[in-house]
Amino acid sequence: MTQYHDGQRLTAANLRDDFARESELRYRHVVALHAAWGIAFGLDVQLGANRTVTVAPGVAYDRCGREMLLADAATVDVPALLPAAGLLLAIRWAAGANGADGGGVCIVGEPVAALAQYELVWRRADELRTGDEIVLARVFGTTTLTVGRTPVRYVRRSQRPQVSTGIVTASWDRWRVWGTNPGLPGQPLGVELSIDTSAAGFTAPPAYFVRASHTTPAESGLPRMAAMFPSVTGVTRTGFTFRLLFAWRTAELPLDYRHSLSGTPTIFWTGVARSAGSEDCS
Repeated sequence: MTQYHDGQRLTAANLRDDFARESELRYRHVVALHAAWGIAFGLDVQLGANRTVTVAPGVAYDRCGREMLLADAATVDVPALLPAAGLLLAIRWAAGANGADGGGVCIVGEPVAALAQYELVWRRADELRTGDEIVLARVFGTTTLTVGRTPVRYVRRSQRPQVSTGIVTASWDRWRVWGTNPGLPGQPLGVELSIDTSAAGFTAPPAYFVRASHTTPAESGLPRMAAMFPSVTGVTRTGFTFRLLFAWRTAELPLDYRHSLSGTPTIFWTGVARSAGSEDCS
């Protein structure tokens, strides 16, 4: 923010520069954090008298993050000749509000007008510049005008994910046998362990990221296990199943696969889920 001092002479240019800077920061914020454009709220379209439509107050953003604020209802004349497919009524950043309409390029660092930052335009579908021009409604008809349904809104709330972590230490006797190895009769495919994450309070199944320590084969001469490969299955909002797939070095196996397991494994998990109430705005 610009630092001023007592007694400093301020000109209109100083205030315009401050406004332009704050506006540009908002634009960058919308693009970087929300990654969204479209109608935020309002801007509903209704038929008026004498071939006009009225646009209700509201706010929209273009793909550059620039807000288009309609503080009061606006009345727009409907063109005399409508194609069979009708015309789209769109709102866009006013050409010249930042020195130019951009020509498809997001312009930053240019002077920004404090008022009239939008304009309402009529477009055929093939003329629309998606992302730069935000569709409000489609108007069609000959003798009787009809306003089509307002298109889907694209603007979303900022979404902060819920992240929870946990650590589980479980001796091998707590693990269950998982499957049967068809190539090694009497030996399992691996072992698995149920992990309870209910304390995290997830409201929907999250994405789990899991790693384990002390899951390497034993070092003694008897074991013939080469490696163990981890995986996650059975994901719910209250837990998941962690599996270890055995890879044997040779068919000469010990009588009990547990002879090949050493140490006490520790499971480290992280769950990431969308927080409740962060759904897309409509």
